[in-house]
Amino acid sequence: MNRMKLGMVFVLLVGLISGCSRNTGPDQGAASVEGKKYLLDAEPAGAKSVLDIRKEAKDGDDIVMVARIAGSEKPFIDQRASFTVADLSIKPCPESEGCPTPWDCCCVPAEDLLQAIAQVKFVDANGKTLNIGARELFGVKELAVVVVKGKADRDEKGNLTVVANGLHLRKTK
Repeated sequence: MNRMKLGMVFVLLVGLISGCSRNTGPDQGAASVEGKKYLLDAEPAGAKSVLDIRKEAKDGDDIVMVARIAGSEKPFIDQRASFTVADLSIKPCPESEGCPTPWDCCCVPAEDLLQAIAQVKFVDANGKTLNIGARELFGVKELAVVVVKGKADRDEKGNLTVVANGLHLRKTK
């Protein structure tokens, strides 16, 4: 009888451990309780590239964008739920060449990179960027591929910020 109880406990523990990895790729961490409110279980349909959204979206448009956390040496803003993303056509610098920050895409011409990046931010009810870093909030790292749902916010120079209300983390292969 004791063996049966031990076996059941083992099966339960294995099930609990394996069930705790929802929405995280092999190189991602776990989202915080606050961050889970924004995580989408399924990838939203109709995701467009950063390049397409920069061409087509007007200020205030609802958008779904697929991108890679990249495009800057420091794509995350400390203690803010905000990060830079780059179009998937922009390839990170090869780590095999000894690049310590492949996500900065320094091997891409600056004018090409500037046309292929956007800022993503998550805000509170008052429109203020959340006071927690995106790494901690969502358990994401540089080079993660994300699908972001939100509204386009364009400035006078044409720069794009996505005021996000949902995030899906694509699984890495």
